[in-house]
Amino acid sequence: MEMPNTLHISLNKIMVLLFLFGMIVLDSGTVLMKSIKLVFVIFVFFYLAVSKKIYINGHIKWLTIFCAYSICSILWSYSRSAAISGAITLAINSLCIYSILQLIYRDKEWENLIFPVLSVFPIIYSIKIMFQYGALNFFSGARNITEAASSMHNIMGIYCAFGVCFAVICMKKSRTLRGIYWIIITLNLCIIVLSGSRKAIIYILVSLVVYFVLKRKNPFRILRNIIIGIIFLLILLYIVWHNEFLYTMVGQGLESMLIGILNIGQTDSSTAMRMRIIQWGLDWFHYKPVFGYGLENFAQLHLAVGGSMAIADNNYIELLVDLGLTGVVLYYFIFLIIIIRFVKNFKVINSSLIMLFGITISIIVCDYGACSYKSLYFQFLISIIWLSQKQWNFRQYKNLKKV
Repeated sequence: MEMPNTLHISLNKIMVLLFLFGMIVLDSGTVLMKSIKLVFVIFVFFYLAVSKKIYINGHIKWLTIFCAYSICSILWSYSRSAAISGAITLAINSLCIYSILQLIYRDKEWENLIFPVLSVFPIIYSIKIMFQYGALNFFSGARNITEAASSMHNIMGIYCAFGVCFAVICMKKSRTLRGIYWIIITLNLCIIVLSGSRKAIIYILVSLVVYFVLKRKNPFRILRNIIIGIIFLLILLYIVWHNEFLYTMVGQGLESMLIGILNIGQTDSSTAMRMRIIQWGLDWFHYKPVFGYGLENFAQLHLAVGGSMAIADNNYIELLVDLGLTGVVLYYFIFLIIIIRFVKNFKVINSSLIMLFGITISIIVCDYGACSYKSLYFQFLISIIWLSQKQWNFRQYKNLKKV
């Protein structure tokens, strides 16, 4: 279906744009971002009071159950103050997700508004980072100067990785704006390379490989696409490893990460420390495997053993330590449902849903090196993936009834 070039502007859409701007462009935890969250939630509260209609779907039920269990972990936590702090953050993020879903689920144009925004706002965020740390530092790798700059560059790369994915969806929907989306894709790709983020590269590679392999539903074409994808990846790796600039910005980090994961040689200090932290996390999980030590208590355990606060930067390890096997099962249950729906409807779904499935798989893969369950951005991605699937299934059901 062709994406319209214009959108009906309403107060609801303006509030959604404001929230997304705060979530992506502004730094988390700032007074301005907190104010935007507060104003947004209050607006939705009055909107629901007037409309007297509350939207509840399977994703909202899942999020409520997971959030409730996480808050209950305060009762058996190693550090109660840390668990309370984590519970507050998780509850606020969940409230924001509830709120934005109330505004967009009734809007038939919500994908045409949100998907372009998710492809453009990462570029705006990157420009902000460039001015914040200086253009020369930005292009020469400001991520190596301070820990804060390193974190910002990693976030920037991840936003742009998904920005490419959503731009591909928009380009498929709108032929008239295809040239503009090519520019957006190019800018996002350039920023990913300049960021040097290993996570961003894996997110975008997994998402795009899944998309290009599965977009042709014929089994022989899928096999052909797999072969083409392998050849393309080998060529890409050859270029990265034999180009000094690309190897410095991207190749070194990927090489060090693979060496650390496979344990086949000496790696950089960052990867070595991460592997050590993961091993400690597995050791702690062994003593409390069912319910864990409570929200945000991985860092507290590391403080007690290692003498400093540190996160695992690994969603699986943090969930296992903080919330135990129960938390892991609850959290990844939503991903299982998304995958089952995709497999059941694979023969008839459109290219947009295939890309969203690719994003889902990339999140599962990259949770090895990122902590998604605490992130408002990742929880928002999961919510719109679920909503897109659900609304597509409903439209298919209505079409069948008409026939």
